[in-house]
Amino acid sequence: MSEKRILEQLESVTFKILADMFFLFPEEIKDINLPKEIFEGKISINSENKINLRFFISQKLAKTMAENFMGEVVSEDEINEVIKEFVNMIGGNFIARIDPEGKKKLDLPYVTKTKTINLVPDLKKYEIEGEFFAFTIERE
Repeated sequence: MSEKRILEQLESVTFKILADMFFLFPEEIKDINLPKEIFEGKISINSENKINLRFFISQKLAKTMAENFMGEVVSEDEINEVIKEFVNMIGGNFIARIDPEGKKKLDLPYVTKTKTINLVPDLKKYEIEGEFFAFTIERE
């Protein structure tokens, strides 16, 4: 599968999960300021070549996602757990699309805060409810 097709599959899975589970709809990024600190959710797919799926979510959007998912006001720890669940859902659905034989395996998701998003190459950038959202695929 070509890199372009893989990225299209990731975008499709991401948009579907955002809509179905979080009631959020990404739009092309217009003029948005990059947040100073961003949540990064990451999950790795192991096969011959490791694939890292990385998601960058503004703090305000992460809070909105968690509240939409849980149906209530959330703590910082709950926000982290919801982001982990988000990247895990995407990882599982993405593998189902690109590896129908089930040879690839998911690692555990993790979340961190980052300030160095400007150093990440090939980001697909969007805005959701006026907030920053981006993702990329890295191969090791």
